[in-house]
Amino acid sequence: MGVVREATVAEPDVELPRDFAGACVLMLLHDRGEYSADDLRGRLAEVGLGEGEGEVGSAEEILEALEHAGLVQETGSSPGVASYRLTPFGGEQLQLALDDLRGTQVLIGRFLARCEERCLRVLPPAS
Repeated sequence: MGVVREATVAEPDVELPRDFAGACVLMLLHDRGEYSADDLRGRLAEVGLGEGEGEVGSAEEILEALEHAGLVQETGSSPGVASYRLTPFGGEQLQLALDDLRGTQVLIGRFLARCEERCLRVLPPAS
């Protein structure tokens, strides 16, 4: 028989995958068309991905990875300030990310419904 451990209820220490942060950047570029890294920093904070969280890296790192993958392109519209726009391939990948996230949303919904139905009757509420 295995070791029995006491269950504890705590705030989860969840790290967001870099792919999610990238999908957020693609979404923001799709919405507006073009951003600098500085502009994106503020917009990422608006969707809950502000720097200082430690999970997603800097806007520059995300943009660099997306550019390397061909999802965004530097436009260089202002002297000394790099701006980025979504490429057609980036738009396709944004749609795929959206489809994946919808599927994940369904799975999480099922999980939560089952937990609420079965588990929450026996677990004490978090304080």
